[in-house]
Amino acid sequence: MTELWNPNQVPLGIRVSMVENDKRIPIGDFAFYPPDKKGTFHLSSKEAFARVGRNGTIHLLFELQKLRGSAEWKPVRVTLAQPKWLRK
Repeated sequence: MTELWNPNQVPLGIRVSMVENDKRIPIGDFAFYPPDKKGTFHLSSKEAFARVGRNGTIHLLFELQKLRGSAEWKPVRVTLAQPKWLRK
């Protein structure tokens, strides 16, 4: 996470998935707390990689979500750094 601008403190999270053709494979979610504090987040992609094919094109999908459905959308800006892949 290189930038998070959320002056109205809208409770936010990001859902991360792999997409292969039309198949969406969840990796995980993370949330900001407090809602205007950026950070470094670690998600395990091992199970998602086990479910994708070996010959297709895979995309990463990052979906910005309100954590409180009744909250009104206000302007926010999120900039993500290039993901780092770690082997364990």
